[in-house]
Amino acid sequence: MIAMRLPPARCTVAAVLATLAAAGCDSSRGVVPVAGTIRFAGKAPPAQGYVYFVPLEPTTSDRDEGPRSGTALFATDGSFRVTTFREGDGLRPGRYEARVDCSFPAAAHAAMKSAVPAGFKPPEITIPTDGSRPVSVEIDVR
Repeated sequence: MIAMRLPPARCTVAAVLATLAAAGCDSSRGVVPVAGTIRFAGKAPPAQGYVYFVPLEPTTSDRDEGPRSGTALFATDGSFRVTTFREGDGLRPGRYEARVDCSFPAAAHAAMKSAVPAGFKPPEITIPTDGSRPVSVEIDVR
């Protein structure tokens, strides 16, 4: 086995770079906590499903600012928390379209059936720029 030893100056530079990289990973990235409830014609969902939050405004790629897509798994009681970077962290401020996916077996050994009506228009959700408070979202699929 060959052991490599770095000179002390190189170790210090490596440690500083690792610390800076880790600090960048811990930032909130401008995300606002978002949680909510989804209903199907005013009732609880027939099964678990997903809400996909698709940005309606572009992200500025040079500074990685602006809305980013997020997802939320909703439970059979309809509750959900949105994730963009880390589980349950929320969304960046901006305008989003909330697309819903909820499928369940129509009968034993049958193909999956979508609980989302064909004519459902995904609602627009706006996350305000003053992200100091959590945002609550209510969606009713009809």
